[in-house]
Amino acid sequence: MDDLKFFLGLGAITLVVIGLVIYFGLKLNKAVDRHSADIDFPWHITLTGTTLWACVVGFWVVCAVARELRPESLLGDFLGTTDGVASIFVGSILFAVTAGVILNRIGYPIQKSGDDT
Repeated sequence: MDDLKFFLGLGAITLVVIGLVIYFGLKLNKAVDRHSADIDFPWHITLTGTTLWACVVGFWVVCAVARELRPESLLGDFLGTTDGVASIFVGSILFAVTAGVILNRIGYPIQKSGDDT
């Protein structure tokens, strides 16, 4: 029961982090678009791209919190090793790139070229 409460709290914190990353990412993207009218950026990040990378950051937060607060757990023990940390970073980046390609093919691009905006 104690682990369930821990993971529910961790899930709530993760959702807040994901929400904040999406909010500030969209604000930053809008500010860059507005203040750089004379600069032609080759691509612009879409809502889908911001959400995808926010989920990756949220996953990293879950891993960091699990490692610090529950180092005796299976995940915390795995993340206590160099191989575990490298696996998490490389695996999450590969997942995000693969998800980005799949999302682009089904009509939800993570970025648009400057011509498309």
